[in-house]
Amino acid sequence: MRRRNGDDRREKLSSLILKVVATTIREEIKDPIIKDVTIIDVSVTGDLQNATIYWTILNEDRILKTEQALQKVVGRIRKVLASELSMRLVPTISFEHDRVLNNVRSIDNLLAEVAMRDNLLNKQRENAAFAGEVSPYKTQEVDDDSGR
Repeated sequence: MRRRNGDDRREKLSSLILKVVATTIREEIKDPIIKDVTIIDVSVTGDLQNATIYWTILNEDRILKTEQALQKVVGRIRKVLASELSMRLVPTISFEHDRVLNNVRSIDNLLAEVAMRDNLLNKQRENAAFAGEVSPYKTQEVDDDSGR
């Protein structure tokens, strides 16, 4: 199925915004709080008027400070976007912390806990013995010497 032109244009704009914002943060913004930010994705609305920039940072303790610092530089980043994009109207931008990394970590922790429980259960099974007879199913022995 072929995409419509609007979707292609929106994807190209998202990709370009991602590159420009990442480069601007890395090379032009001098705030040390923002230096460790990684731009993950950009989502542009269908009318190309709004762009949400998803970011993450490895140090989870600094998320709130980083959000505040990013809000302070929105105007400057939008100004850089205006000079880089060949559009009549530059989309308004907003930054949103991408929580996927946190979700991945919690899922990894849960999987590790399940694996640990499985190992414990397997160790318990190694030393386990049947309670009662070896075969709990009763069978009748057939006498082959019956004359019938």
